[in-house]
Amino acid sequence: MIKRLAAFFNDYEQASKLIDEKKYDDAKSRINELENEHTKNTVEIVLLAWLKSQHSYFVQDWKSFDQHINEAFLFRGNLPDQIQKRVIKNALQWFISKQDYVRAYDAIDALGNIESITFTQQNKEQLLAQVNDIYKSSGDIKQQIELLPKQAVLPLLSKSEVALEAQMPLTKVQLRCENKVVNYDTSTIDKIVISQNDVRCGLLIKSAQAQTVTLKQSGDSFL
Repeated sequence: MIKRLAAFFNDYEQASKLIDEKKYDDAKSRINELENEHTKNTVEIVLLAWLKSQHSYFVQDWKSFDQHINEAFLFRGNLPDQIQKRVIKNALQWFISKQDYVRAYDAIDALGNIESITFTQQNKEQLLAQVNDIYKSSGDIKQQIELLPKQAVLPLLSKSEVALEAQMPLTKVQLRCENKVVNYDTSTIDKIVISQNDVRCGLLIKSAQAQTVTLKQSGDSFL
């Protein structure tokens, strides 16, 4: 067990160093070895997701970066505090760039939940003010969502009106808020409206075939 952990962290440090040295092909090979030979428990899996996110960022593979930074952020509680902080800060910038303001606010809250990290109320208010300014001045939010066959996705919503454009018929469209769930007729759906009373809403979308769906958010800001 001790030898296996030592082997994991040795390869992890080597891959991280190769990324720092901009030897991205060598880092990718080391990451693959790490994944195939050593990654067994949750901590190692999340550390690997963080490492993959760093490699994806520097080679500008944004699809992979999105996948891995979201995984690292979601399971950040398994990481050492200093890496947690880096994950959250990276995720915050990514969420803002994607105009995913719900998760951006989640990331700010998460910074205040790391016991060993000093994150004062003033720090929080400054970050909130920055994100609020960006959010309030944002116009329409347009997202391209890639659906795999029979795969459900649940983008979170930041505006009061949502319109969907799909290349092929969708099999399920469902508004999921903390205070309500609404199913829509996929053959007649036009516009989805969220009220000021709705709390933390996401739109579940599912398709029988692989396709790219365009989701456009407009109207009032309500977060």
